[in-house]
Amino acid sequence: MLKLIIRVVIGGIFLCTAFATQAQNETNRFWLMWEQSRIDLAACLHDGLCDPKRSFVTRLIEEPDSARAQSVFYELDRVSLARRQPPIHPETPIVCPANFYRIEQPASPSLQVNTDTPDYEKMEISDKLAPLKNLPGVYFKLDGVRGPTDDGGKFGKQLHGYVTDAMNKAGIPILTKEELENTPGKPQFSASFSGTQSNGCTWRVSAMLKQTVLLSRDLSVKLASTTWASFGGFDAAQPKQDEFDALTMLIDKFITDYKKANEIAD
Repeated sequence: MLKLIIRVVIGGIFLCTAFATQAQNETNRFWLMWEQSRIDLAACLHDGLCDPKRSFVTRLIEEPDSARAQSVFYELDRVSLARRQPPIHPETPIVCPANFYRIEQPASPSLQVNTDTPDYEKMEISDKLAPLKNLPGVYFKLDGVRGPTDDGGKFGKQLHGYVTDAMNKAGIPILTKEELENTPGKPQFSASFSGTQSNGCTWRVSAMLKQTVLLSRDLSVKLASTTWASFGGFDAAQPKQDEFDALTMLIDKFITDYKKANEIAD
């Protein structure tokens, strides 16, 4: 009887690379490695021959540049730490021939990985404005927001224009849909209006910023979550304030909070 142990390993520049002098061009390759271990259980039980026979199959996946290669391995290390596993598995196969040498972990602080897994649950809860600090920009599309009356879309277009002017004056970059996909956190700003309900509830307005976040107990879980929000509605003390005015107040509050988080003077 044979017992099979199959593992799939992604190997790349952090395992080994062909020796090259500084005068030579650098080449990086990602390999997919399939490891299969076979144990003859009968021989193990009767003769004590329990060492597995290991075989490997590899396939070339990609030839990345150094920046992408480092980035991929850095992300893999983060996933390992989130799972409370060492980035370099103790059973990592040694596959480097004699004329190859092991690449050292990059010295850049952004790529160093602490093998002692941080306890993120012990971190202090951040200030509510912290998600606005160093905000790389925002994406929004508000021209489709419906107002209190059927005005042919004028309400949404006016709102979109107001937000555009406010972001530009505050120095907050406005992202296109394409830029959003390549921006850390994928920050999206939105605003909405809900009319007076039949049960007597008066109209309400809201504005919020969503960004991607990681779950502290499991960094492999990524969510799109609201990181800033503000709400408003009908105020009997200000009966002349309409729905658009209420929305602009929320947008102005976002700008104020952004400047406060980034220590920008008015």
